[in-house]
Amino acid sequence: DVIASSTPEEMSQTLLRKTGSNEDKRPAISVELVVLCLAHVVLNASGPIMLHWVKAQNGGTYPFSGAALAFHAYSAAVLLGLFWVGAQGAEGLRQLNRPIMFLKFGALAVLFSTGDTLSVCSMEYLDPGTFSLVGKALAMVLAVGLSRIFLGRRQSQAQYQLLGAIMFS
Repeated sequence: DVIASSTPEEMSQTLLRKTGSNEDKRPAISVELVVLCLAHVVLNASGPIMLHWVKAQNGGTYPFSGAALAFHAYSAAVLLGLFWVGAQGAEGLRQLNRPIMFLKFGALAVLFSTGDTLSVCSMEYLDPGTFSLVGKALAMVLAVGLSRIFLGRRQSQAQYQLLGAIMFS
């Protein structure tokens, strides 16, 4: 239900109906959500370290192309998505048959894959610490700036303060 919703307001209403709470607009935090968040943090933090290890084992260069790595990663993601749609049956195909959403997704996928390719290529020249600190801090600033420009979304004062603290630490 949440995936089929097209706007953030509809998604919020769907979550509220599922949790049954109109007073607390935040959904209940489940154990599965905490485990997924921890897995994401661990895998996200270990990526640069693993790439550095591969580079160190191969004389300071990668034995693969950054573009090929991104291509294979996104190909695996497409296969996983197709499997998910197939497992949903006719409902999955109905959700997928939205051309405007498909075009928006395609444009974002191209941007993300380009970013991932450039990210892997930059690891050829940066050590993992520099890559993680500079890249992640820049990504947060860009995300806040772009959400303000394109979505018109303002962050809270506390969020801006946290972003500033992270940038200048």
